[in-house]
This record gives sequence, structure tokens and C-alpha cells, in this order.
Amino acid sequence: MSTEFHFILPDSGVRSVALVLNADGTYSLPKFNQGSEVRYNTVTGINDALRKAWNVTTTVSRCLLEGDQTTPAIFAMHNHDADWHPKANEAAWHGLEQISQLNFANPEHRKHLLEWIESLSDETWIHVPWSAPEWNERASNWISESVRNIGAEVLSGPEQVRAWAISAVIKVETDQGIFYFKAVPDFFGHAPILEKYLSEHFPENFIDITAIEPNQHWMLSKEWVGENPRSSEEWRHILQVVADIQMHCKDNVDELLSFGCKDRRLSKLPDLVLPIFEELKDPGMLEMYGINMEEANELRRRLELFPELCARLNKHGLPETLIHGDLWGNNIIYRDKLSGKSPVIFDWTDASIAHPFIDIYLLLTSEPDLSKRPMLRQIFVDVWSERFPQTTVVAALEAAELVAPFYFMYAFRNVQLNAPKASRWELAFLFKRFVRNILLLPELVS
Repeated sequence: MSTEFHFILPDSGVRSVALVLNADGTYSLPKFNQGSEVRYNTVTGINDALRKAWNVTTTVSRCLLEGDQTTPAIFAMHNHDADWHPKANEAAWHGLEQISQLNFANPEHRKHLLEWIESLSDETWIHVPWSAPEWNERASNWISESVRNIGAEVLSGPEQVRAWAISAVIKVETDQGIFYFKAVPDFFGHAPILEKYLSEHFPENFIDITAIEPNQHWMLSKEWVGENPRSSEEWRHILQVVADIQMHCKDNVDELLSFGCKDRRLSKLPDLVLPIFEELKDPGMLEMYGINMEEANELRRRLELFPELCARLNKHGLPETLIHGDLWGNNIIYRDKLSGKSPVIFDWTDASIAHPFIDIYLLLTSEPDLSKRPMLRQIFVDVWSERFPQTTVVAALEAAELVAPFYFMYAFRNVQLNAPKASRWELAFLFKRFVRNILLLPELVS
């Protein structure tokens, strides 16, 4: 990402936007240089930059363009100052209805502005409530109340940390330490309830959750600090803990489903993927899948084999249970430097009820050091061979490695389709990765 970023700053009523008039009579979006790199979903510092430069209170609505080393990112902002106006020598308000008639120095600015204006009438943004400017005040009030309920006092913040289609994260500093607030959209609404449940049953392996608001899908937790796992011994400990959690949860499936966890057991998966067959016949959907029509035909053929792959995995008789759904190094720290807990496994947003060997596929394929993958795979086999015969574990893992890419394609497809269309690009690379992984599989049924 670039250290520079452009932004769309509307007035508080979202009737006009602030634009810069250039010397040649063209217009541009305002631009700042933050000094450190800005990522499309990690927005720490952006609001401070605007406050210091323009004395305006803002929060980030979303990123419109990720940007790179040569192209600044573009962010859409919420303006929380009803009486604020840009200084005449910096920018001026222009009504939304005027934008299509203005001449922009960079045509991309005009394009993204018009797409942003069009997105304001997209009702699917209701699934991402922090896209509405009034949400920030409600969330901030709940954070302050939750902090007071534990006898703490807010010292600074709330400070926006993350904003994208699948979560909003806010940091608040108190006299009892730093806390983080996380909100997720309704299609991940189980997450706060599930993490609270797991933290109560496995307190040494989960972040300390201070409060949840299940109807709003909000969670407030204490800060945690640590390094991602590195050594084989650390990974063995982690995979043993994950297996312990899963063995506990296999007897509590109905309770987990009542939290809203998705039921993606092997008996259900073949029916769940049926809508994909029709999507792959629609040329308009192929861009989302990142494939051409020939590849779509091959993907459909492989999907037809999927029920047999599920049956092959199911016959090994391992219990289906809770899976993390996004288990990789960045969602694990080996030891929390603040609490001493070890290991700490967080971000269970993608959790579901499924086959326990699904998780290891994502862990292996996301490990950038290819030389470590055989080590991780063997540790996984060893850990589960303490619970079931090794021959069963090895055979089930081989079968799971064929089922897993279909599972993740389906899971990330659902994220894509539940997110507003204008934000689907944020996770498109993951979805397309699993589509490609299926196409790269060897012949699936002998």
C-alpha cells in the first residue's frame, strides 16, 4: 500500500463532497501523506491525519481503491461535524448531482466518486452497519458503558482501527489497559456468542472477553500481544489445543448451532453447493469466480464428484465438530505477553460445524514457507493419532484434502455474496484461490 491516500469527504448530511480545484480548472479528491503505509482495511491514523490537517472529525466508511506503491488508496469517510466547512484555499463543497458534470484531473477519481454515490442507494449496506455515519456514535456509547461496567475509565479513544466488509475494530485506552471492540455483520452474527462460550470453557486459550452485545454482533475484549508460532514444539502445542477444543465441542453441536454457527457437516455439504451449478452457467458470475467458460464447465464437472468425496471422508467415522474456519498463523499467538496465556487462538468469525480435518488444509496452504508444510502435516497426524488409529487419521486426512478446497470455495462464496457488491473485491483473492485450487486437483475419483 501507499503512504498517500485520497478521500471522499461528504458533509454530515451526505449531500455534497469536498473537492480540490486545480490551477488548470480540473478537480481532484483531497490527498494526504500519512507517513506510514495505509492498508485498505486497516485504517489507524487516517482520521488523525484529517483532524490535524483540516480540524474535522471523521471515521472511515470503507476503502474504494486499495492503491499500491505508485497509486494512492481512496477512502470514503463519514463526517461527524455538522458545522464544519473546508477552508476556501483548500477545497469546496460540490453537490452530489454535480459530480458527473465536472472535469477531473484523474478520471479514476470521477469514476470512484460516481460509484460511491450509486452505492449510497444500495440496500445491502444494511449488512455492514458501520457504513452508516450514525453507527459510530452508538458503538462508542456502548463501548464507554461496557468499560464503566467493569469499573474502568476511558482515557483516550475510541480510535478506529479497521473497517471493511466483514468487521469493524475500535481501540480504546482505559485506566485498566487497552480494550478492543469488534463488530461483525449479521452473516457472522454467531461470532461474539461463540467466542464468549469458548473463552469460558478454555480460558487459557482465548482472549478475555469483557462484554458482548449479541443482537448487534458486538464484542469488547482486553488487549493481547504476542508473536505468531514458529517452532515445531509450539505448533504441536497449538494443534493439540485445537484438537482438545474440537473433541469437547463434538458433544455440544446442538448448542453451537443455537448460537448461529453454520451447519456444514458432510451430509449437508453436497446440497449446500447446489446453487453454484447455476451460477457457473451465468457468464455474469464468472468474473466473481475468476474463470472462463471452459474452466466453469470443468468446475461443474468436479462439483458433480463432490458427494462421492464427502462420502469417502465420512466413512472414516471421525466426529464432526466445531472448526475455526480461518486457522492460520496470523490468528494465533503462542503466548500472550500480557496475561501469560498460551496458546491464544482468536478470530472465530468463520467457525462452523464441519469435519475437524478441514482446518489443517487452510493452515498448510497459507504457510508461505513450503519447507514447513510437511512438518505441520506430520504434527497434525501425530496429534490426532493420540485419539484415533493412525491409519484412520492418515486416510481421513488424505480424503479431507480433497474435500477442503470445495468447502472453502463455498464458505468464501457466501462471504462474497453477503457483502455489498462494491466491497466484494476485498476478499476476492481468497475466494478465487480456492476455485483455482479445485481446478488444480488431480483426478478426484479413481
